[in-house]
Amino acid sequence: MQLCNGMMRASEPIVRQGLKHPQPAYRAASALAIGQRKLKMTDDLIGLIANTEEEVLVQQAARRSLIQLSRIYGQAQDFGPLPGCACEQLEEAAQLWREWWDQR
Repeated sequence: MQLCNGMMRASEPIVRQGLKHPQPAYRAASALAIGQRKLKMTDDLIGLIANTEEEVLVQQAARRSLIQLSRIYGQAQDFGPLPGCACEQLEEAAQLWREWWDQR
């Protein structure tokens, strides 16, 4: 909880840097902060989803923030991925998010 609160107050460069932190909890907190603060870092979030080596916790935090950000542009979208899905589904979800974002 303290980590999430810290990311909510951190500067945008620190939040972006947190997405590359070696500990998944930092990456997840950074991803959640992006959605809560409505920071336009969708490419970074999509990259977390597309990374098949990424922790499920981090991918789901990125998904949650993308859903939150999609509300800014009208109707909330949810292209996944579902927790624990196969690599192909990660790639498909990332592609759908990219297509959605490219239309903005």
